[in-house]
Amino acid sequence: MNNLKGNWIDPNDNAEDPNNSVQKACGDGKTKETAALTCKSVKIRYGVSANKHYWVVGRNAEYAASPKEVFCWQSSRDGGGWTYVLRSYYQGHQRPTFNGNGVTTTGSTKSTDPLQRLGGIYKMHDHEIRSVIGCADHTNDAANAPDCEFSYMMDQSYRNTYYSGGNYEYIINKGYIGRWRFHRFQQMPKSKQTLALSVYDMDYNFDGRTDQGEGRLNWSGEPYCGKSNGGSNPSGAGLNCYNTRTGTPSTSPYGGRGCYRNRGYDRWAGTLHMYMCETNHDSYMYICNGAQHSSHNRFAHRTWMRTPDKDVIG
Repeated sequence: MNNLKGNWIDPNDNAEDPNNSVQKACGDGKTKETAALTCKSVKIRYGVSANKHYWVVGRNAEYAASPKEVFCWQSSRDGGGWTYVLRSYYQGHQRPTFNGNGVTTTGSTKSTDPLQRLGGIYKMHDHEIRSVIGCADHTNDAANAPDCEFSYMMDQSYRNTYYSGGNYEYIINKGYIGRWRFHRFQQMPKSKQTLALSVYDMDYNFDGRTDQGEGRLNWSGEPYCGKSNGGSNPSGAGLNCYNTRTGTPSTSPYGGRGCYRNRGYDRWAGTLHMYMCETNHDSYMYICNGAQHSSHNRFAHRTWMRTPDKDVIG
């Protein structure tokens, strides 16, 4: 079956009677048999709005013989099409522990509610993540393997109540070019092109699951992300960002003071921190909603990924 919408197929491969053909919504991701390329391809071709599990085979059909079930955010946020790849939070020194130094699969989004406040940590296998974002040679875990371009989104399942009265914020960071790797503790290098970070304010306290729409732009700019980038040197795993090169309405969000709308309690005013996983396994989003770190099991940070905007297929 190819990936055309609503194909007619013969349920019996050896049959010659066309009258028993049935119509299948090929590529809608609803079943293993009608798996899509990615969450993004489902959104583009079917205009779905349900945030739920879908079956996918990868941008370049890497898993055509064994489709994978993933969780997609489709209802909003720059058009949807986001694949859930990471859920992490700080449980204690050197915890959580990621399988295979983080490269392989840890946990699952299928056995428990993927949008719950905590639950077990979750990390999709790097091979599968690279297939979702279209990286060539997707099973190659070397740092010098072929680069690809992708976008990612981060949000929270709850909030750090000391620094803010609500969970109001999510971010979308676009334009990263490099090799996606999540390896403790080998921070990814900086992008080979300029990044564009957009920080969105949700008008209402986000419960971690109920769609609040697009929200409104609260800050935008270029962060320093990755190792050896502009004097910043965050460690940890995946992509971590510290400080900013440019920004609007202010160069730095300053914990909310430099944003269009200050959402924090003014108990912290440092520079931007945006960490998927620090060396102590803590996760951070210090932007316009105060110092939102997940210490002491407060909540989980979640990372979602997709191909760049110029890819209009998947």
